[in-house]
Amino acid sequence: MDVGAEERLTNLRNLGSVLQERWGGQFLNVAKAAQGSLVKFAKLSRQFRAFDDPVYKLTMLNAIMHTGSHVNEFADQPLPAIDYHLVRHAVRQGMVKPEASIATKLTEGILLEETEAQELRQACLDAYLRLSEETGLSGEVLDNKYWFNRNNCGDPPVCTNPETAEACPFLKSCEKHVQYGLPLEITRYY
Repeated sequence: MDVGAEERLTNLRNLGSVLQERWGGQFLNVAKAAQGSLVKFAKLSRQFRAFDDPVYKLTMLNAIMHTGSHVNEFADQPLPAIDYHLVRHAVRQGMVKPEASIATKLTEGILLEETEAQELRQACLDAYLRLSEETGLSGEVLDNKYWFNRNNCGDPPVCTNPETAEACPFLKSCEKHVQYGLPLEITRYY
């Protein structure tokens, strides 16, 4: 937790102060003010430093948690929360083909530039949205399916061992680009 500790503290302090000043200290009040609109929820969430991410990762995670716990409902389905696990799945499965320089960095564990990381996460979000359209599965369901598979697709992924390969629910649809590791990036969106 040392990496980014100051960023996390800054985000938490901002979250606490904005919640106290504008929302009675409760994030649920933000969700209720959105009146079921995921778009409005995303716009309201951007007032918090931790939730102004260009691909809405934490905002969608927050929406998924609100709907999954039945604390709040939205008229629209949340998008997948594109974290580094979902990015790793997308590039390993071949849903996203990274350009050569990014592929090298993913293979060699080299830190991505901020613009590279954002472009890669946006491409992954687009791929998951296409997958949602093609399968009829919501962003929330896709997010959970891939996130819960993160340990199977760890290093090394279970598919590299014939005795454990069947543990991966995506085994038959994956191109197995297992040379790609977790994308490394410096981010303040925790």
